[in-house]
Amino acid sequence: KIPAPKYLRKSEKRLSRLQRRLSRRKKGSQGREKARLAVARQHERVANQRSDFLHKTSHHLVRTYGLIGIEDLNVRGMVKNHKLAKSISDAGWGEFKRQLLYKGQWYGSQIVMIDRFFPSTRECCVCHYVLPELTLSEREWDCPSCGTHHDRDVNSAINIKFEAVTRAGIARSHADGEGVSPALKSRLPSLKSEAASTARRKYGIGLGHEGTATIGPFERFRHRSVEIIDEGQDLIPEIIDGCKTAALE
Repeated sequence: KIPAPKYLRKSEKRLSRLQRRLSRRKKGSQGREKARLAVARQHERVANQRSDFLHKTSHHLVRTYGLIGIEDLNVRGMVKNHKLAKSISDAGWGEFKRQLLYKGQWYGSQIVMIDRFFPSTRECCVCHYVLPELTLSEREWDCPSCGTHHDRDVNSAINIKFEAVTRAGIARSHADGEGVSPALKSRLPSLKSEAASTARRKYGIGLGHEGTATIGPFERFRHRSVEIIDEGQDLIPEIIDGCKTAALE
């Protein structure tokens, strides 16, 4: 487990004191402006502390693990609960998810999203029995099927790990090309080389390592000129006939 630092909760007393000091100052006075800046600096300090924690934690995770599973929680809907809103916002779940996604692409760590309806908390990670309901206040529970004692968060993390490994294996099998015939897979390198030589010979276009076209300024102009000439071949007879008619008139 990684405990939440709760920077906003820890600074609430200081924030309350600074805001009371601000409310006592006369509006428009220099003292009120100083008190306002003090409150703003404290809020900025909390935001910087939270950002630093999220960046360091997400960086450590993507550099340590090649596969990370996270739940796609409805954070926007959860913060509407006034009892949970402050704690959820203080933890920065949405920002943490965003950082994991782009840093996973940077460092080659696969991030697997688990849908919000997956019963990660209510499912026993041993026998896969699913509880009909589990309140938020129940942090530990015993499986009625196998009798295993579960910590709510640890059990949820184990279920998310298993589900992420399963989904990553399915995605990897499709990415490896299970549906592609062996004959076509063996011909792909030769087809790519033939396409590259044809494009280079006709239009001066080179294909990169991933099959992307690389066209220089002159080759791009020449390639565009060929397209214009090809498209205008059918219009030339009509233009000549129109010129002749105009001359006769």
